[in-house]
Amino acid sequence: MNDGGRGAGGGGSWHAESVVVARAPDRKGIDELALVLRARGLQHAILPDHSAGGRSFVLLVPAHLLHRAGHELDDYVKENSEPPAPPPAPRPRPSLWPGALAYVAVLAFVWQGQTGGALPKQLLPLGRVDSEAIRAGEWWRCVTALTLHLDVPHIVGNLVIGLSFGLFLSYLLGSGVAWLGILLAGALGNAANVLLRQPEHLSAGASTAVFGALGLITTASLLLRGHLRVGRWRRWAPLAAGVALLGYLGMGEGERTDVAAHIFGFLAGLLVGWPLAARARERPEGPGVQLLAGLVALGLVTLSWWRAWTAAG
Repeated sequence: MNDGGRGAGGGGSWHAESVVVARAPDRKGIDELALVLRARGLQHAILPDHSAGGRSFVLLVPAHLLHRAGHELDDYVKENSEPPAPPPAPRPRPSLWPGALAYVAVLAFVWQGQTGGALPKQLLPLGRVDSEAIRAGEWWRCVTALTLHLDVPHIVGNLVIGLSFGLFLSYLLGSGVAWLGILLAGALGNAANVLLRQPEHLSAGASTAVFGALGLITTASLLLRGHLRVGRWRRWAPLAAGVALLGYLGMGEGERTDVAAHIFGFLAGLLVGWPLAARARERPEGPGVQLLAGLVALGLVTLSWWRAWTAAG
């Protein structure tokens, strides 16, 4: 950047002792460099570069300011010529289907056990939510009830809506973590429902877990979008959408619609989703953790059914 050559003539008392500190091929470039010196209060002048036929320009400073001016210009050029920071690595796209296939397989397997007639015991009374039995210590019913259904429309509805929510949540959290969260939310929702219902309350179905998935999606959307610079109202849009869907899908009329279970499942999903989404925001879990979480979910279902079977004698 520094150039010790003499500047080309020019009026002013110091031009005779001036030196060229920079050159630029156009006026805009030389004005930009001159602005740096002006900001530092350093005396300078701009003249056409006659050695180049007057098509470019030179920046002159008094000889005694050459070192300081060159240093300032070098720093400016260095700061503005550094390559931009590389963009963050793209978030790995999680595998969405392992947990979804496991969800279908578990519900189909239990449904076959309910309707196939090959088992010596009826699964529905063994695994459904029974407030009195759960309060007596049969905790596993909070899990087994999620895999039981009353008829074909019941299981088909929970398969379709559950898969839709589960796949979307898997995109946010990863398949294993998402479905483990859904299972925990459903079980907690059933447990909370039991605490506020009469002892004779009976129910079955995956809908508590389905609305737990909706709560998980709501929390994950809030936390994973919270770092973006969006307006206050847009930031809370996922919560509003979740509540709206809860009202639309979960408040239907009918003897088989357990509205309280839907609400408690949704609230449990909000609660369970908070730590899972907070961790995903910092660092998405890798395939190993996803696999482990999925195995824990399957293990919890298996353990719960084993306890239900052995408790029946």
